[in-house]
Amino acid sequence: SLLDPQWLDITARELKWLGDILGAVRDVDVLGLKFRTVLEDPDAASSATPKGTEQLLALVHSDRVAAGRRLTTALGSARYIALLDRLDQASSTAPLAEGVDAGETALPILRHHALHAWERVSKAVKQVDSDSSDLQLHRVRRRAKHARYTTQLAAPLVGKQATRLASALGDLQEALGELQDAAVAKQWLSRVVPVDASPSLARTTATLLATQHSRLETQRNAWRAVWKQAKRPKLRSWL
Repeated sequence: SLLDPQWLDITARELKWLGDILGAVRDVDVLGLKFRTVLEDPDAASSATPKGTEQLLALVHSDRVAAGRRLTTALGSARYIALLDRLDQASSTAPLAEGVDAGETALPILRHHALHAWERVSKAVKQVDSDSSDLQLHRVRRRAKHARYTTQLAAPLVGKQATRLASALGDLQEALGELQDAAVAKQWLSRVVPVDASPSLARTTATLLATQHSRLETQRNAWRAVWKQAKRPKLRSWL
């Protein structure tokens, strides 16, 4: 609400464009790391054959190469350069909304926005139950991330209390991120591995799907303990 709405709409759209491209690369990188960890485990080796592992990781590599090419194209585009110019200019002259006083004391404004961001996290958590979808939990994670960043903005003026709350929100974001990574892995395996896969690849895929399902169930229970720590009143007494 402090920024010019037209500037904000355009910038948010362009950042989403770049974020989606970067996110695709990041997701495949995480997939490759997680899959290798599982497949190198001796317990998984009994059900995932070397040939199947090789085929599966080749699919990951192929997806990573394609995502990397899209990123390289984006970073070399005029659109990306224009986004950098837009952000650079804004860092020198803030694109404030009409009527915003740049000389106004910052702390009350930051406290207001941090409280609003916190309330959105709390509301999202209350809407989650045992039957909630992965998408609903991802919404909690996104709001926790927003609240964390907003709190970090206030930390230089508030001090340790804001820093500790931001850290607790970061822990919540990370716990829900593990859940999101497992959900993305399941979706990727279902989308990329062909239905007529070889027996070796099918066995390896089944091993990974079972592992990701187990991760999902674990994180579905684990994140609430992290939330319990984040919502302690003493962390929010400054709001």
